[in-house]
This record gives sequence, structure tokens and C-alpha cells, in this order.
Amino acid sequence: YLAFRISFTVFLMRAYLLSIPKELEDAAYIDGCNSLKVLTSIVMPLSKPIIATSALLTGMYCWNEFMFALVFTSSNNLRTIPLGLMNMRGTLRTEWGILIAALALSALPIIIVFILLQKQFIRGLVAGGVKG
Repeated sequence: YLAFRISFTVFLMRAYLLSIPKELEDAAYIDGCNSLKVLTSIVMPLSKPIIATSALLTGMYCWNEFMFALVFTSSNNLRTIPLGLMNMRGTLRTEWGILIAALALSALPIIIVFILLQKQFIRGLVAGGVKG
């Protein structure tokens, strides 16, 4: 799953890293930092919002992936949550209450991850809103 998402993640992170001003790195070099110190002290703290965004988008893609799991798994023990939810649908009758409860439970891990990473998203939005 990650191999299929890495191109989008690299594109997203590259665009964000290009927006970091080069002057910050130059100032760190003038202050006596080496390349590793610039990476750990300047670039990585500024990159927390895009790392959180990339992690959440990739996690959501892997969590909700349906087609590969349908094609490549044959055993019911290896089925993913979306396939299990599909099997809860009946041909003639569907228990909608149970299905909606299962859908809510399946979305819960991604919602928890979003709540944990929410501060990074807000920082990313606010950082782009400053003029000057």
C-alpha cells in the first residue's frame, strides 16, 4: 500500500519543503551549524505539519483500501475491515443498524489519529496565513 502512495507523498512533501525560505538555512550556516544540525533544528520542526498530513493521508488510504484486498486475498482470515463490512450486506436483507454501527467503529481509529495530529494541521494552516 505504501509503495502506491509514496509518489503522492513525495510530491506533497517536496512542494512544502520548497516553500521553506532558504534564508533560514543560510542563517543557520552563518551561525555555525552543520548540515545535520540544520536538518534537525530548522527543517524538521518546520516540516511537522506536512509529515502529519502525509501520515494521515497515507494511513487513511491504507485503512480504507478495498480493491487490492478484494483481489489479492482469498481467505476470510486475511480480509480487511472494508471487505468485512461489505460481507455484512445481504442480498435480500441488510441489518442497517448493525452495519452503521460497524461503519462508525471502523472509522474510529482514523478519527483518533486525526485528533492526535490536529495541532499540526492547525499550525500548517496558520503558518500559511501570515502575510509578509
